[in-house]
Amino acid sequence: MVDPTTNTFPVLPEELRKKLRTAHATYNVDFLDQAKQLLVRRQRFEDRRRKRLETRFAKGSDHIISKTPVLISKKRRMRDPIQLVHRKRLPPQPRCSECNVRLDGNLETSPLSAAVLEPKSTVVSAPVCVGCDRLYTLASNEEEKQNITRWIVTGQLPKSIDVKLLKPIDQFMNVEAAAEVLLTQAESFYDIAAGPLPVFFHQDELRQLYRENGCKDSILKHEVYWPAALDGAATYAHIEFDNVQPLWTMTNDDDFYSIKNMQIMSKALKTVKKNSRLDELEQWLNGFLHTKRQMQTLREYT
Repeated sequence: MVDPTTNTFPVLPEELRKKLRTAHATYNVDFLDQAKQLLVRRQRFEDRRRKRLETRFAKGSDHIISKTPVLISKKRRMRDPIQLVHRKRLPPQPRCSECNVRLDGNLETSPLSAAVLEPKSTVVSAPVCVGCDRLYTLASNEEEKQNITRWIVTGQLPKSIDVKLLKPIDQFMNVEAAAEVLLTQAESFYDIAAGPLPVFFHQDELRQLYRENGCKDSILKHEVYWPAALDGAATYAHIEFDNVQPLWTMTNDDDFYSIKNMQIMSKALKTVKKNSRLDELEQWLNGFLHTKRQMQTLREYT
């Protein structure tokens, strides 16, 4: 096991070294050298991160009056500004033009079922629910809209999209880069000087989650892909990492960004979810799938 606190690489057993030499000869890739480089790269990132946290803690330590440490949310994420449709502008019991859900939601009960008058998506028409409007912002034309719908319902990509098989080292580096982005984002939400350091996930934990999950969306159970694996602009099927809790619940929770709250999610569903709760996303998705499976136009997707 590699010690993340040191720059030394452990002595590998001879059997493992033989496997690495065989892999080197087969794939023409020195995996041992790649691992050493990644170890040094991650250690440098950890050193920079630790130095930033120590500096921020030192600057704010003089302002702490109470001896009891308190974790304060540095940024408060508000709900996305949604222009609701007034009842007087709609016919009785209006329904979404895409998923046929009744547009009786609001920001408190069912925000994804709330209605919008002016959709941001160019491939839908009002009245439409917030969930469908967010989803189809990923589509620029009717063909892309159909591809997104087909993938969400069946998990199948268009034949025109070529899926490349990434090497293990490429997957390793993708997870590493995603972890650095998430950790930087996580640090920005906390005022480190106002309390103890929160519990952040480690890169190894995120990598283990990626392996155990089989590279699948935690909600749809469809396979998702790194951008480098897709020969096309199918961003809806890209890998994203999401937190199961909405950001506005993060007050004094020091484990908000721990690995127990992280999940793999496709860009399509993460675009719909944003800061909503997980149960709200599942409620919207159930109605969306039920409607699309009953539509006659779905025959061309199956």
